[in-house]
Amino acid sequence: MMRPINLKSLGLSYYSTKLPGIGGKIRQTLKDFIVEEISLDNEISYCFKENSEIKLNEPTRYLRLSLEKHGVETLRAIQILASSLKISISRIGFAGMKDKEAITSQFISIKDTDLNIIKNIELGNIYLRNYNYIKSALNIGNLFGNHFRIVIRDLELSTEKIEEVINSIRNEISSGLINYFGQQRFGKIRPISHLVGKALLKGNYEDAVKIYLTKVYPDERIDASNARIELKENWDFEKAINNFPKRLLYEIMMIKSLTKFPNDYRKAFEALPNRLQSMLIYAYQSYIFNKILSKRKEKKIAFSDLRINDFVLILDNQGLPTRAVVSTSEKNLTHLEHLIEINKAVIAAPLIGSQTEIKEDYIRELLKEEEIELKDFNSKILHLNRKGGFRPILFSPLNFKIKKIDLDELNQSKNKIKIDFTLKRGSYATVLLDEIIKNKKLES
Repeated sequence: MMRPINLKSLGLSYYSTKLPGIGGKIRQTLKDFIVEEISLDNEISYCFKENSEIKLNEPTRYLRLSLEKHGVETLRAIQILASSLKISISRIGFAGMKDKEAITSQFISIKDTDLNIIKNIELGNIYLRNYNYIKSALNIGNLFGNHFRIVIRDLELSTEKIEEVINSIRNEISSGLINYFGQQRFGKIRPISHLVGKALLKGNYEDAVKIYLTKVYPDERIDASNARIELKENWDFEKAINNFPKRLLYEIMMIKSLTKFPNDYRKAFEALPNRLQSMLIYAYQSYIFNKILSKRKEKKIAFSDLRINDFVLILDNQGLPTRAVVSTSEKNLTHLEHLIEINKAVIAAPLIGSQTEIKEDYIRELLKEEEIELKDFNSKILHLNRKGGFRPILFSPLNFKIKKIDLDELNQSKNKIKIDFTLKRGSYATVLLDEIIKNKKLES
């Protein structure tokens, strides 16, 4: 079954399930989408409360704590915290990005800070708790996964039908869902990250800056859309400083650079935080990965049956992918099939980079269509060398539970359902929710 056009444009072309969904809406309130991070040692960063199992220990250079935020993106929350502490954001580490339109709690680390100062900080809709010390900074990927508590509202189906459909879908996905990168990887309101990333890889800073500042999408607030349209028409940076809403912090940073250096688009881009710059390149890699999975589905190549030339990722004791990857041949096929059967390995696809080994013609064709070469991921100008990697092509939710189905207090004569589930790192809740809902658009 094909997905809606807004998702197909991000490479998410196919559903994994054939059954119709239950319909409905998510994120009608922040409390409808709650995310709690799970650390590698299986500690949970709860929302709304302390984790009583986390105890303050002997001090080291790195303080770990929970960062709970309500309606704030991860990078923005870290920027606010760093500003309050009067420190560089480079001293704050984190393991994963979290949704903006949600209530989320995640672990962060801060290098060389005073715990007493941290405890007395007040940051509005950002809350700090669960203090303890660790040996080194948290980095991207230093987590087991996330626990989700989700409310789907505005359901027209009866309680019995809702439960029946969800249980049927759950049975259908028992062998796994296509492990797409979700829409939020690219920007939920303005899915431009991969477009900017591609322009950067091609060395076109001017296009990258213009896409970031002026590309308009229908779901963005009208004041922001108007500011983008006027800037595109007049390219007047002094005027844009006043026109752009103050909440668009990154755009304003770029525009301020352009007021001083009007033709230096590289300098304007480099005004952005380094982490955000990297995320834009990752977004393009993610887009290509989604396209690879969609091409695999289009060509009716099995996702759960191992083939010669498939790549296989070895899993650790927690079932998380390691960096060990094996190419399937006639000699090792039976052995690798056994490892997959006992959950010690998974079939993977490449995250394209400068050193990616490409064995499939359809991937070569895709890169040719995109006008991208492997060498583009190794740029002295961008100071990057994305060597590439691998990612499982399927994922499955853990401990999926229907918690409650009852009347929806926000939508008259409609029902709502509360569900809980856990996902290992690297998989997206919205991909699973889209399978359950199957609206023309996931959110409205």
